[in-house]
Parts: sequence; C-alpha cells; structure tokens
Amino acid sequence: MSSGATGLAGRYAGALYALAVDSNKVDSIHDELGSLGAMLGESQDLKKLVESPILSRGEQQSAITAIMVKSGADALTVKFLGTLAANGRLSALPPRHSGISARTCPSSWSSLRRSHLSRRA
Repeated sequence: MSSGATGLAGRYAGALYALAVDSNKVDSIHDELGSLGAMLGESQDLKKLVESPILSRGEQQSAITAIMVKSGADALTVKFLGTLAANGRLSALPPRHSGISARTCPSSWSSLRRSHLSRRA
C-alpha cells in the first residue's frame, strides 16, 4: 500500500477499502466515516464508549453496532466498526472537531480513496 496507508490502521483501512470498491460503496462509506468523526467530536457519551477500558469488547461491539445501525449506516460500515470493537481497536478512533484524527484507520482510508480517485482521473 504505497498510498500512505501503513501499519495496523492501513491494514484495516485497506480491507475496508477493498470491500467498498467491490461493493461500489466507496463514497458512501467515506461519508459515513466522516459522520462518525463528527459524532465522536460532539458526543461525550460516544467518546466514553470508544475509549472506555471498563467496557468489554463485546459490550463495545454491541453498542457501536446498535448506534451505527440506528444512524442508518451501511452494513459494511457497521461490520467494520464491529470488527474494530471485537478486536479491541475501537479506541483507534479518537475524536477531532472536524472529523476523525489523522492517526486513525479512516485517515488511512482517506489516503487510499485519494489515491484511487487520482488514478481514475
């Protein structure tokens, strides 16, 4: 992944990106990840859910899945976030006022998307 997606975040983003391309959902998944970043920046409860060392992986997975389903997120986004939670990686989604932090999986996703779009142009 020479597009800037590296490390663990790059692997998660790369897997999600490949599935999104196969499903022709790149733009909608990208938008949902941006919306999640905004929600994390606005909701202390959601931030606590994501960062809590007290909640089990299963509890985090159930909660984030329910939140994303209720928000109308695509099944691919729901499964991705559920997988992050199940693997104890949900805390890799720290909030930032304008979206998700540059250190996160979605940032690597954005790098992949920009690379993909530049190749299509």
